[in-house]
Amino acid sequence: MPNINNYSVSVVKFTVPEATAVSGTQASALLTIIPNPGYTATASDFSLSGGYSDAAVDTVVFSQAGLNVSCLVTFAVGFVMPSDNYEIGLCVTGDATVLSIALTVIVNASVASNITGDGNEVNTIYGVTGSLGDTTTVFARTYTADSGFQLNPSASLVIGNQSNYNLIQTPTYNVNNNLTSITYTVNYTFPNFNVSGDSWNFVINSVAERLPEPVEVTSYSLLPEIVSGEGVNINWNVFGEPGATYSASMTDGVTVVPIATGSVIGASGSTGQLIKFPEYTGIGANTWVITLTGDLSVPFGSLNPVSVNQYRDVDITVTASSTDGVVGFIPFTETLPALQNYLDPATGVSTVSNSIVWRLSAPVGSTITPLGLPTYFNLDKNIDLNALVDGSVTNSPTLDVDSITVNGVTGFDTSSLAIGDRFNVNPTPTTLGQAPFEYIITAINSTTNISVSPNITILDDSDITFFRTNGNIVDIQNASFNIIDNQTIDLNFDFVVNRTGDLSKIFSLDLDTVVSTAVLPVPAACDTAAASGASGIFDSFVDLDPAGGVIAFLFNAQGVPDKMEIIHGNASGFKKATSSMLVNNNYGPFDNTFGTEPSNTLPTSGQVFAADQFIGNSKGAIPTKQAEFNADTGLTISSMTRGAITYQQIVWWNYTAADYAENTTATIRVTGSPNTLWESFRVCTFV
Repeated sequence: MPNINNYSVSVVKFTVPEATAVSGTQASALLTIIPNPGYTATASDFSLSGGYSDAAVDTVVFSQAGLNVSCLVTFAVGFVMPSDNYEIGLCVTGDATVLSIALTVIVNASVASNITGDGNEVNTIYGVTGSLGDTTTVFARTYTADSGFQLNPSASLVIGNQSNYNLIQTPTYNVNNNLTSITYTVNYTFPNFNVSGDSWNFVINSVAERLPEPVEVTSYSLLPEIVSGEGVNINWNVFGEPGATYSASMTDGVTVVPIATGSVIGASGSTGQLIKFPEYTGIGANTWVITLTGDLSVPFGSLNPVSVNQYRDVDITVTASSTDGVVGFIPFTETLPALQNYLDPATGVSTVSNSIVWRLSAPVGSTITPLGLPTYFNLDKNIDLNALVDGSVTNSPTLDVDSITVNGVTGFDTSSLAIGDRFNVNPTPTTLGQAPFEYIITAINSTTNISVSPNITILDDSDITFFRTNGNIVDIQNASFNIIDNQTIDLNFDFVVNRTGDLSKIFSLDLDTVVSTAVLPVPAACDTAAASGASGIFDSFVDLDPAGGVIAFLFNAQGVPDKMEIIHGNASGFKKATSSMLVNNNYGPFDNTFGTEPSNTLPTSGQVFAADQFIGNSKGAIPTKQAEFNADTGLTISSMTRGAITYQQIVWWNYTAADYAENTTATIRVTGSPNTLWESFRVCTFV
């Protein structure tokens, strides 16, 4: 199909036998003229050009066929098909013409008061025409705010193809950067078809003109809640609009420290200042009040004035005490900033830990044995002391309390409290025991009444926990004993600081809850009561005969079970004889768990019943072993009574000269179970 100018023409082909009249086979041919997009074809605009002739053509007729034009070619009757192909070319004059496209659009405009220029419109119709691809302006609107007002406009195509439109906005701003006028120009690019029913909406509101805001100081960077008493410099940033000015100073009620005078906010929106906190040597908190003045915004974005508390570094000391005369502890002091948390939130492990070794020694003439590894409960930290408020008070210097609880036991009076005990009202579980504290006991007035400072307001039955730690929270971890000998023990532990308080604190470890002391073994005289005792470990000794011999003791454990052992040498030597609930166990087997070096573990009331070596009436009938003693030694103990005491069992060792050569003494050790009493008697005369 050939394209000619702005239309195209169809081609018709058919077959006619050679030497045959064309009109007899095909009387005519129908061609179609098709206009290009954006054009229209009209039959009257087309004709054969003048002088055209072709032997095969009789007539050519043009007629309208909808948007196209039909061209009917009738063949001459006498034209015979030659021996070769025959092509008929028509010479046609005429053109398709440009198609005119129409647009109809509706405009609605809602225009507020205080606006001049174009006003309100309701369904205003605008029509324009054009050709495919042409762009034309459909309409333009200008809106101008009256003096003292600014525009708040919007424009939107409600119905229509947005790609065909181009909205051009031409705004005008005044010196205050307020929109005072705007022109909307709507241009349209025509498609290849007519469009009607498109719709535009304009909403033009006015508001009072926004005046330039003054330059202001708006806020400042965070300040620490506390600073060290050693004196410290803090970098402080003040924020605001460039050009705003400010001054700042701080005071603790006595000293005034200038920070800034007539400072100006820089182009970046902030200015840095250096706050110099001087050294503080007082006790407790020194409160600095920082005040900012100048071009401050209202409201101001930060607290003004703001307080910063200054504390001296606190000394946290661990030492020890002993009413039993244990010595060898060396006080250790850690100096740290006040009110700091040293627990790693991810691991719960403190970053402040010090390994301490105390070589503890018993008093002269005594032995020392471990009782139990220390924990923070063994420190004179804060006793677990609680009370309930008995009656609401308002701004009162005194307070009635009852239901005072010490270590979980209720029924104590104010004698359990002490002047200097500190507390907070309604602390959260996470801040319980942490400094700073709001109140301190200043006097104990009666068994139910205390004085506090400052005056307090609190409700009846409020719960109070009192503390003596000044908010320092410590721990003892990884404790262990290393027994050097029966008079010396190394106590190893880590002294851990989890949090510092606001004042220094000395923590004292009660060594009498950690180790016990006993008088060194005493000689056991012949045919006398060798010793009597209670719970714990008691040692006596016997010098051996170079020729050998027999050591024999009568033992009375009474009702609660106890154990007697004969040890060759000192308490760390070799066990040779033991008490036992079994008849033939004088020479063992031995209990090496309780009362045995180096651990010297003491049994509980229940554990003595599982060990045969502990005898006592509460375990049943106790064999005296008189017959067994006679069979082993050839000696006789006919009576178990000495003086007013009838003893329960014989414990003996038949030793030799060779034993004497190895060690010349024997230790007689009694391990007493809890809440017990016992007696022993050394027998040297056998009858």
